[in-house]
Amino acid sequence: MKRLLLINFLFILGLSLGLTSLNAQFSEDFEAGVPGTFTQVTDAAAISWGSCSGNLGGQTCPIGGTASATFYRASFTETLTSLSTPTMDLSAGGFILTFDHSQRAWGSDQNTLLVELSVDGGTSWVTIANYLTSIPAVTSESYSLDGVAALTATSVVRFTGRSVWGYAIVLDNVVVGPAPACLAPTALTAAASSSDATLSWTSTETVFDVAVGVAPLAAPVAGDSVGVGNNLTVTGLTPNTTYEYYVRAD
Repeated sequence: MKRLLLINFLFILGLSLGLTSLNAQFSEDFEAGVPGTFTQVTDAAAISWGSCSGNLGGQTCPIGGTASATFYRASFTETLTSLSTPTMDLSAGGFILTFDHSQRAWGSDQNTLLVELSVDGGTSWVTIANYLTSIPAVTSESYSLDGVAALTATSVVRFTGRSVWGYAIVLDNVVVGPAPACLAPTALTAAASSSDATLSWTSTETVFDVAVGVAPLAAPVAGDSVGVGNNLTVTGLTPNTTYEYYVRAD
């Protein structure tokens, strides 16, 4: 829950099609342990990813199921450990990477997560995303791998945790699979006043359905507002009330 002036909003990506592990080239939820089907490589400190271990600083762990991967070291000395997928044949194109994560800052100390793609079996790497700032709540990410590099039959995705004594990095539900017809909107926000709020999100799509209601709001079948653009202002809200909203790309 995030407090925004007199109105509280929970940002829930509930109506998007999303990506499941069905027909996935790679899927890891760490339920069978960490590193699971990833290959782990440590630096000289030899610090491994664990399962909901280290100082979490109040972060949700596990994110789903009974386990999530975490990376943490109680030292200011920079420590790097990577998790790499097996080599995947993505040469057909049309693949996306999705995962859930968080990384809360501990004062001025911030652990970071670098996500990379290799299309030559791990010889060279291209950055997909580099998370350098505090992400205290679980955040779902979705990236088109075709937009990063020309995919090949020797593609690999790598997550590198960097610890400098921030709170633990939490990672879960990593999937590489075919892109759905409609990618899920991300980065949901709300700017609220006493009785209205402007809802915004990020997406490559242009038309959306939105549902807004008092929390807890069950995942709706259809939106209250249909065919809207990348933001929506809702009015007539009750102060000091927690609301939730769902957004779906048409």
